[in-house]
Amino acid sequence: MPIRLLLAGLLLTGCSGSSCDELAGLTQERDAARARYAELVAQQVTGERLDEAHDVMHGLDQQVYDLDQDC
Repeated sequence: MPIRLLLAGLLLTGCSGSSCDELAGLTQERDAARARYAELVAQQVTGERLDEAHDVMHGLDQQVYDLDQDC
């Protein structure tokens, strides 16, 4: 559950304090999270581990989208 709490904190803070310079790094982090999630799906992992990977991926997707819209 700690990952979910961290993710919730990131989502609540949104892009505050972020600059457009961070977009490239955040996009790479999001892409890595997508790859991890796809790997878990391919391995047919289920349960909390998959749910957490999905939540992290979705949170990063939202952060990238929000920052991209602001830039």
